Amino acid sequence: MHTHVVFCEFEGAIADADTTIAALEAFAAPESWAAIERMRAQGQIPADDLRQVLQSIPSSRYEEIVLWARKLELCDGLAELLDFLDEHESPLVVFTSGLRAIADAALGPLAPRIDEICGVEVGMSGPHFEPRSDFESATHLVDRSAIIRRHPTAEVVTIAATPLQRDADDDAQVVFAHGALADALNDAAVPYEPFRTFHDVRRLLERRWPVR
Repeated sequence: MHTHVVFCEFEGAIADADTTIAALEAFAAPESWAAIERMRAQGQIPADDLRQVLQSIPSSRYEEIVLWARKLELCDGLAELLDFLDEHESPLVVFTSGLRAIADAALGPLAPRIDEICGVEVGMSGPHFEPRSDFESATHLVDRSAIIRRHPTAEVVTIAATPLQRDADDDAQVVFAHGALADALNDAAVPYEPFRTFHDVRRLLERRWPVR
């Protein structure tokens, strides 16, 4: 069992918080726009709505989506954080509410250094995407608490910026937050560590974890 495992949200922490919704708007069929608008209005990505939208995307657009993802800008300092985690033999697990392929493509050469990238997979044997997930719950295609439970550890560290599935942070001993998640934690009087880049995360963990 690892002493520490770091779980990092793709949307908001690594890429823009709007990444999944932006991808759906760019590639989903017009008949799915009502479901996308519900997601925007609710600030949530329910399993049924996400499945409906993904099933409207033609399989032929997969490569186009991958090329789109490779152009996403990422938060500074991720490579340096991975170097630090390697020194401590601590894995990094990335979770996304959307397609795992988008996170994988956006991370580029850093992707093989990440212990696990969790997201929605799609089959492409038919004319449209066939979404599936190993982490599905009654309400989410990618349930973050289920992902955390797969990685037993003495200390759970989460890095996130959106309030999606905020209850997953209840499993963490250390929570890094900014953006809408930080606002929600402030409102609930829940302690957290603020961050802007992964350099901030690394510096705090350097102070918290013993030198190896």
